Amino acid sequence: MKRTVIGFVVLAGLGCGGLGTTVTDVLLAEGYAEVLSVEEGADGGSRWAAVRPDAWCTGSSTPGPGVGPIRGAPTLVDVSCDPRGSAREFAWICEHRDAPLPCRDAGVLLQRAGDPAALPLFERACSLGEGAGCRFAGMAYHKGTLGVAVDEAAAAEWFDKGCNLSDDRACLERGRQRATDPDRWGCGSDADQWWRRGGAESKTAIAEANAHCPDGDRAAARKLWEEACREGSTAACRGHGYALVEGVGGPVDLAGAVAVFRRGCRAEPQDLQACIEFGLTLVATGDPQGGPRALAAFHEACDGGLAVGCRDVGVMLRDGQLGVHADGSEARTAFQKGCDGGDEPSCREIGAD
Repeated sequence: MKRTVIGFVVLAGLGCGGLGTTVTDVLLAEGYAEVLSVEEGADGGSRWAAVRPDAWCTGSSTPGPGVGPIRGAPTLVDVSCDPRGSAREFAWICEHRDAPLPCRDAGVLLQRAGDPAALPLFERACSLGEGAGCRFAGMAYHKGTLGVAVDEAAAAEWFDKGCNLSDDRACLERGRQRATDPDRWGCGSDADQWWRRGGAESKTAIAEANAHCPDGDRAAARKLWEEACREGSTAACRGHGYALVEGVGGPVDLAGAVAVFRRGCRAEPQDLQACIEFGLTLVATGDPQGGPRALAAFHEACDGGLAVGCRDVGVMLRDGQLGVHADGSEARTAFQKGCDGGDEPSCREIGAD
C-alpha cells in the first residue's frame, strides 16, 4: 500500500472539480480531530489511523462509487477504537513515527498486563535513545519476566546501555548487580563505578555503602544523603533524617531531622514512612507543642495504609503524650485498625485491655 502520513496539520481532501471526497474528508466530517495516516491500496481502498478527543481509532475504507478518479465518498469499515493513551495507540505511534517515549509507554502498559509484547517495545525505545526503556528491558532479563529466562549477562548489557543514556536507575541496577554482599550495599565490590555515573537514587546507594561498609566514610554518607534528598530522592531524605537522629557522620540534630522528615511527608508523592518518622522525632524532641503535630502525622500514615501508623496513633491516645488528651476509646479504635492492617503489636494492645 502507498502510505500518506498526515501529521498535526491535517491535509484536506479535494472536494470539488468532480474528484470526489477523500478518506480524510470523511473522517473529519465524522468528528475525528486529527488524521494520523492514510495508507492507500491499489484497489482504491485504504487503511487509516485517526484520533478523537477521547479515543484513538484505526480502520479501513472501501472506495466510493464511480469510475477511475471520478468517485463518490469512500465508506469507513472495520473501525476499532481504544481510549486515548492506550497501549495500542502508543505502539502504533512507536512503529510509525519512531518515537521513543510512546514505545516506552506502550511497553509499560503491556507490562502491567503481563504481556510479553512489552519487551520488544522496551528494546525499541532503548534503540531510539530512551534510557528507561533499556532499564525495563534489563529488569525483564534480571527477573526472568515477559517471556524470557533469567539472563544476568543480557540484563547487564541493557543496564549499561541505559546508564550510558543517563538513566539513573539503570546505573543503580547495574551497580546492584555488582554488589556481592547479602545486603547489597556494595562493600568490597566495584558497584560504585556505576553508581557514581547516576543521579539521586545512585547517590543514595553510595551513601548506604559509606554508612554500612567497614571502610565507609560516614561523613560522606551524610552529605550524599542530603544532596540526593534535595534532588528528589525520598529514600535519601529518610536516610538523611536517620543520620541526623542517630548522629551518623556528624552530631545528632533532632530539629534538623524533624525538618527533613516533614519534607518527605509533604512530598508528592507522599512518603508515608517519613510521616511516621516525622511524628516519632517530634515526640523525641520533647517539645510540648509537638504532640498534636505528631498525632496528625501518624493519622496520615494510618489513613494512607501503614498499619504501624495506626499503632502510633493508639499509643499517643492511650498515654496522652505531649499535649494530646488521653482517649481510651479512640486509642482502641486505632489499635483495631492497625491490627486489621496486619500490625501484630496493635493486636496485642487490644488483647491487653
